[in-house]
Amino acid sequence: MKQNILVVVFLLVGTSSLLANKYNRPLTSTFFEFYSYQYDEPSLMSKASKLPFLGFGLEYKIPVNRNNFIGNLRFNVGRTDYSSVNTGNSYKDNTIRLNFEQSYQLQFNAFNLYSGLGVRWLYDKSGGGQTTTGHGTYDRRSVYFYLPIGLSFSDAVGTPITGQINILIKGHQKSFLADIVGFTDIKNEQNSGYGLSIDYKVSSRSEIFLDYWEIEKSNLVQGYYEPANQTWEAGVSSSDTQDLPGSGGQVVAITSGEVGYVFREDQIIRMDFVGGNVVFRFSVISPNRGAVYGQTVCQDNRQVFFYSSDGFFQINGDQVLPIGAEKVNRFFDGDLNKAYTDRITAAVDPFNQLAMWLYPSSQDTANTTGICDKIIIYNYATQKWSTADASASTIFSQFVGAYTVETMDLLSENLDQINIALDTDFWSGGQRYLGAIDNNFKAAIFSVLISMVSFYAILRLTSHDAVYLND
Repeated sequence: MKQNILVVVFLLVGTSSLLANKYNRPLTSTFFEFYSYQYDEPSLMSKASKLPFLGFGLEYKIPVNRNNFIGNLRFNVGRTDYSSVNTGNSYKDNTIRLNFEQSYQLQFNAFNLYSGLGVRWLYDKSGGGQTTTGHGTYDRRSVYFYLPIGLSFSDAVGTPITGQINILIKGHQKSFLADIVGFTDIKNEQNSGYGLSIDYKVSSRSEIFLDYWEIEKSNLVQGYYEPANQTWEAGVSSSDTQDLPGSGGQVVAITSGEVGYVFREDQIIRMDFVGGNVVFRFSVISPNRGAVYGQTVCQDNRQVFFYSSDGFFQINGDQVLPIGAEKVNRFFDGDLNKAYTDRITAAVDPFNQLAMWLYPSSQDTANTTGICDKIIIYNYATQKWSTADASASTIFSQFVGAYTVETMDLLSENLDQINIALDTDFWSGGQRYLGAIDNNFKAAIFSVLISMVSFYAILRLTSHDAVYLND
């Protein structure tokens, strides 16, 4: 049954894409939200958020004649505290929730009626610890497949109000009891219950919502069952929708900061926050040039670098400035293995003021798998270019946490083997460094030996910076 429902979900998603092409383009908006979460098993236990859950989501509407296909995808994360009358308390458990709905909306003069299919997935990561009374804690995963039936209408001043009932089709809760020595994981089926949802749109960009679930007692597995439970979720979300100016192809990347930039295939749009009714002001700064791939865009605060079909560029305010004109662009165009241009990734090393592009070169004639083996490097402090050999699958900028004398053992048990000066800012944390995933899918920092999830990885940069490309 569960597999069949999943197939239906994917079919509905695919159908939406087809309809978007056959009928009108989808009307899409993103939103941010925060809300309070509480899960109760009456007279037994409760899980509640002390600080609001944070989340973001995507809504879309595909017009079909005077009706619509509508969809809603939400991602939320937060921390919860556990309280039980029998097993004590635990605190600050990480909790993640995903929710997806798609439905078909029938529009009438005074109201809209809709129904479809929804999936709610929640993971409570609390295993591996102990409660205040010494009991072991464990992870749990809750999944609901449900049928949403909703009605929306406008009040006297035109503010939309939506009420929705969610009929549980099939669900389960998996308790990862193997986190506790001597126990095994248990999966209980929960196939009876319902949910209620009310949304009130305060303005064109903000709404208040209240969600409620009541799930009946589960089946019995190995002598264990999930008691009847209730979930309350209440919060606010904020969103806005605007059409991008011009026509420059698909959006491939978006950068943020004091000024944001939207990169399309053949266009770059500057995005300034102005507030008020429009929220953002969009202005085209490059009508005929964009980023070939989204992964070729990298940023260090206000400085944005990218690779386009005609070379390397840097954005300075409203200006798009060439930084690789002539020799550098010709070199890269000749050295790039054009069969695997989608493998290019970019990142900045702000500590050394370097913008880098990892790519598969054409010099390795035996390279038939598209493995990236070269890096082209731009020093934006000196405006010099160089290249380096480095075999990796991707590069990225990352923050490194602080180290104590005790946690230095993660790097090496011998100080003489650590190739990082002890008086550098590296040990204090909070610094951005150039990281990578090597071809064995291990994480590393360039020229630094680190420990990540119980394995060691090293990726060293062999630089040819003695010979600059633009000299």
